[in-house]
Amino acid sequence: MTLYDFKQELYLIRDNRRVMRSLRTSLASLEDDVLTSVFSGAVDYSKDRIQSSPDPDSAIINAILLTDKEKTRLKAQLAELQEENAEMEKLIYSQRGIGAEIVRLYFIEGETMIAIAKRLNYHRDTCYGKWNETIAQMWKEHEEANDVDG
Repeated sequence: MTLYDFKQELYLIRDNRRVMRSLRTSLASLEDDVLTSVFSGAVDYSKDRIQSSPDPDSAIINAILLTDKEKTRLKAQLAELQEENAEMEKLIYSQRGIGAEIVRLYFIEGETMIAIAKRLNYHRDTCYGKWNETIAQMWKEHEEANDVDG
């Protein structure tokens, strides 16, 4: 694997993490959204109550079933992305130093380099330099580990 390919793997982690954050947000709001849609009608209590459907609870039951099905799908997608990222994330978390923190914030947390520089009180160019050094070190470790395995 070339250094370019290795960096592409790291960018894939960043993209997957972005999708994972979105999936978690969707999971958190799923029940509220479905239940809100079921109970969205206003009731006029001044009129005589007439049952408009043969089974008023069917909408709730269907909403719960759809919610469970969607939760299962989202959780499976989340697990797949986590598994896809596992090896490279382990490598990122094994690094030490400020460069490792920059790499973690950039690829795992999805922060911009400007935000990272501000957070760590470094100049952006310094962050990029440490970022590149750490990525090169990680690539070297990855290649050595794969040479021993392969």
